[in-house]
Amino acid sequence: MDKPIFDKRLIWSVGGFGSTIPYVIFSGFITYFYIDIMKLPLIYYTIGIVLFSIWNAINDPLFGYYSDKTRSRWGRRYPWILIFTTPLGIISWLIWTPPFKEATLLFAYFLIIIVLFDTFYTIVVLNWTALFPEMFQTIEERTTANTLRNIFVMIGTIVGLASAPLIYSTYGWNTLGIVSGLLTITTFLISLIGCKEIYQPKRESIGFIEGLKYSLINKSFITFAAFSLTAQFTTDMLTAVVPFYNKYVFGWSENELSLILFLTVLTSIIVFYPWSKLQAKITPLKAAIASCIWGIFAYPLFLLINPDWTLVLITIVLAGIGLGGLIVAPDVLISYVIDEDEIKTGERREGLYFGIHGFVIRLSTILQGVTISSVLGFYGYNPNLETQPASAILGIRILMGVVPAIAMIFGIIALLLHPIKGEYFEKLKNKLI
Repeated sequence: MDKPIFDKRLIWSVGGFGSTIPYVIFSGFITYFYIDIMKLPLIYYTIGIVLFSIWNAINDPLFGYYSDKTRSRWGRRYPWILIFTTPLGIISWLIWTPPFKEATLLFAYFLIIIVLFDTFYTIVVLNWTALFPEMFQTIEERTTANTLRNIFVMIGTIVGLASAPLIYSTYGWNTLGIVSGLLTITTFLISLIGCKEIYQPKRESIGFIEGLKYSLINKSFITFAAFSLTAQFTTDMLTAVVPFYNKYVFGWSENELSLILFLTVLTSIIVFYPWSKLQAKITPLKAAIASCIWGIFAYPLFLLINPDWTLVLITIVLAGIGLGGLIVAPDVLISYVIDEDEIKTGERREGLYFGIHGFVIRLSTILQGVTISSVLGFYGYNPNLETQPASAILGIRILMGVVPAIAMIFGIIALLLHPIKGEYFEKLKNKLI
């Protein structure tokens, strides 16, 4: 088997930018935009997120299964990425251009548009991500490719999160959507140049229900997915609450919000390399546990800080270090879950596993949405007030400081139960089991 050359790894990794731009803008500002800007009632928002998640529960593993079954002259994954990249870009724009203000019509538009976004995002990103464990086989290849990809992910995060407030405050939300859509389309098309499918199925795949049942009783996958959910939930929670925190706790403008987001992401990028080296040195599992422990001590600082830039900078750096570890961990961990599955079943089922994993981590969207709307409602948040009551300020601080720390505790529990570790991991890494 030919080892992927560095240029292929680099070009493929550009897709990390395309996968990040629409998602971070969506997860970071969808709550703020529809609740605080469009004034969608909290109950409508919660219902929309729940209904959206029902579809999400179906489409991720289903599209993953059909991706695994695809047979074409261009491979299993390539056609899906090529066909659905442009629709994804268009929907990434339309999210931010609702034509209705009346609550019922706005709710209907909100629900339809987020369902379409999730459909196209799932198809494109699932197939692009499923190429990772197939194209890169050794731990060295995987850590290098993962580092490159995550650099593009964090660049996308900077562009998506840090520049978004400047764009929508200066040029409007419609312009933000256009920029998001164009960047998504362009970078994914570039990434296709570096997509090289290696695995050729030797026989017909097992059925969807059979494969789904086996995956859902696979302890290696279940424990990994539980950790990944806590990591995604933590990242999404911090991202979604920052606009509220900046506006109501600090009383700062979008300029300060952009700077906070930029510095957080920059810190995460800087620590990618140390976290990746730590993965190679002490195993990906132990490095993931370390990132959770770091977060348990770092995130509660948001309960205490005031709008003093020295304290803010210290907290941002400490939080960014923990987030960097959470970002680099999942894709290396799931690669060994898929390797183990291939040894046991004789098939590489990246599509199904990444599909189920995609569903699991996007459960963070419903968990985040329900948590935010419930806490804000309980503590007296009112989107029509420029200055929130003290109780609402406390609720926002709890969302930033307490909730993510609790998620990290659950993440550690899941990782401690993960069976791919120790001597078994070494044998799997060397394909000796």
